[in-house]
Amino acid sequence: DKNGIWIALKCLKKYDTLKLAFFVSEEVGCVGSGKAVMDFFNDCRFVIQPDRRGYQDIINEIGWTSLCSPGFLKAAGYKKFGYKETHGMMTDVQELKERGLQVSCINLSCGYYEPHTDHEFTIKKDLMNCLSLVEHIIENCTDTYPHQAEIPGRRRGIYDEFDEAMDEIFALLDQGELWSTEDLYYMYHSVFPELDMEDYRRIYTEYYNLNTIE
Repeated sequence: DKNGIWIALKCLKKYDTLKLAFFVSEEVGCVGSGKAVMDFFNDCRFVIQPDRRGYQDIINEIGWTSLCSPGFLKAAGYKKFGYKETHGMMTDVQELKERGLQVSCINLSCGYYEPHTDHEFTIKKDLMNCLSLVEHIIENCTDTYPHQAEIPGRRRGIYDEFDEAMDEIFALLDQGELWSTEDLYYMYHSVFPELDMEDYRRIYTEYYNLNTIE
């Protein structure tokens, strides 16, 4: 969170045309973004949230909610900064999308690790690289990048089940034992019957993406 605020304020100081939104209580259900006045975003070309741990993730989908257009991703030029597309976890840009945000948005890794622990730390070069990418997007993505979220065949209640399953499985994997995706599916399928094998693969991959520093 502090890293994202720092990046936002650095950009506010540098650029004449920029909007910032700071939302409260993201960790307990996106409370602030859930009450945002959506007209605030009517004149935005895109929305960037620097609020992902690690150094290389550009989040283009969360759960079953798509966040941005292929055209925006191409224009962003993120590969030059060592980033890669991946899926993410519940956060404010997802909430904004589900509330009707009509432009492309992303969440970016911004150089912090082990969040919400007494051991949280920042790698400065990763933070600076994220700032460079954000500045690159602001300076080079000069079009408006419209995008309407695609949520194919899923009800909001299933998002809640996915998030609950993620919490349970992350806690299990934190214990250090080795489990396969298939193990997790057979252990939890009766508890979370709406989720399929692909959902468990996403959760499994997400856990190891977040807990590996290359």
